Amino acid sequence: MQVIIHGKNISITSQIKNAVNRNFNYLQEKYSKYLKEDMIAKVGIEKNGNHTYHISVHIQLLNNNFLQCLIENHDLYIGINQLLVPLEKQLSRLKTIASSTESVSEFITKEILDDNSKVIIDVTEEDN
Repeated sequence: MQVIIHGKNISITSQIKNAVNRNFNYLQEKYSKYLKEDMIAKVGIEKNGNHTYHISVHIQLLNNNFLQCLIENHDLYIGINQLLVPLEKQLSRLKTIASSTESVSEFITKEILDDNSKVIIDVTEEDN
């Protein structure tokens, strides 16, 4: 999987790149059937004035569909590690759905034909 990291109000250092790549390598190894080498993951890191970091992820899937996640944390590296939780939940759901059909692409294509719109899988965490 190709990972593109973009920073706003922060410079992306090699330590940040390594932390992000380590998490996405883990996801790709665990879910290699669903995350292919030619897929693109876009990671946006934004530092706000109140010393919080907004980390957003957008992973391109099959047929122009995507997974997305948004994490807000005061510690950048903890926030990067927290990305794994909602992304793994969504990939686990896809894995469950795909086990009942022949493939994930078949499921997504069926949803597009039934709904006549793009499938957007949103796993944004909300504070309770």
